[in-house]
Amino acid sequence: MNSRTLLLGLIFLSQSFNFALTLQPMLLTESGALLPIQAGLTLAFGSLISGVMQPYLGSLLDHGRVKRTFALIAISYVIGIYGYWSPSAPAWMLVLSCLVLVMSGLTQRTIISMAVVASCRGEERAEASSMRYLVSNAALAVSSGIAL
Repeated sequence: MNSRTLLLGLIFLSQSFNFALTLQPMLLTESGALLPIQAGLTLAFGSLISGVMQPYLGSLLDHGRVKRTFALIAISYVIGIYGYWSPSAPAWMLVLSCLVLVMSGLTQRTIISMAVVASCRGEERAEASSMRYLVSNAALAVSSGIAL
């Protein structure tokens, strides 16, 4: 492994901390703000919406609309954070905030890691791709273990 591959590993590791966003519904369950079924559905729908958004944002990036892509992700974060600022937010607002934050975090992580892998060439690209999957799966295992 060369230094660029190690740098890519660190980038993927930092992006994998977006999996911490997936723990938010569970933390809200522990605090009593959400029911366990609401937390599970929030996480499932956030992942589903992220899967729908990724091809759309990927096509925007393919057409050179980088600012618009990251503006959409930033707007999603702002919408998600807004629900937490209100001290007397109803449960539906917390669910919506969690949903949007999970969706935007997972989408951002995937789009950035795909762009980093695409910038590599040849053998380095294969190493970066395998590093991406290794780090992503390790982060998912850690967040799942914490959630349990």
